[in-house]
Amino acid sequence: MSVGPALFGGAGATGPVALNPADKNANISLALSGSNLIAEKVTSDGTVSIRATRGIASTDSGYFEVYVLQGAVSTFMAVGLSTTSLSTANYAGFDTNSWGYYQDTGQKVTNGVFSAHGTSWKVNGDVVMVAFKNGSLWFGKNGTWVGNPAANTGAAFTGITGTLYPTLCPHRGSTAPDHRLAFRPHAAVCSYAAPSGFNYWQY
Repeated sequence: MSVGPALFGGAGATGPVALNPADKNANISLALSGSNLIAEKVTSDGTVSIRATRGIASTDSGYFEVYVLQGAVSTFMAVGLSTTSLSTANYAGFDTNSWGYYQDTGQKVTNGVFSAHGTSWKVNGDVVMVAFKNGSLWFGKNGTWVGNPAANTGAAFTGITGTLYPTLCPHRGSTAPDHRLAFRPHAAVCSYAAPSGFNYWQY
């Protein structure tokens, strides 16, 4: 269940970026990863989320990935960005200060409004790519972007403000296996290169 090599802080880093045990729903476990990089939904009730330890300003740039260690086609998950105003009892995209990309349909969502965007990401081994720069947000899957972050075209969302945190939202149905999502904030653990002109979330 490896998520890659150990993380090391680079220029501008204040230490390894990880998922924040102090900013998560109680029904998400981080026990699978001593470095707090794997989020597991351990109960079948409700929507939940967990944020990363580092947020960036809307004028900055950041790239991270989420690797599906264990998913299920009969339930749903989300990945995206949020400010700290999003309750950890909600999914990214359920309020005006969060933006999400959904597993089961590939839709994008903010303020509870869903719209067509990309493709679903349900298979173990799928990699969701997230890039943010100057208020614009892009999503991709397995090396293919919807839009082009490097060219600043086709963003899922624009005009985003605030301090933005990577937000992972695993789920678990009554009969489905626990969902397990691995957070990848650094070049050493990412499957794909950050788009040209973008920093890794930990750099």
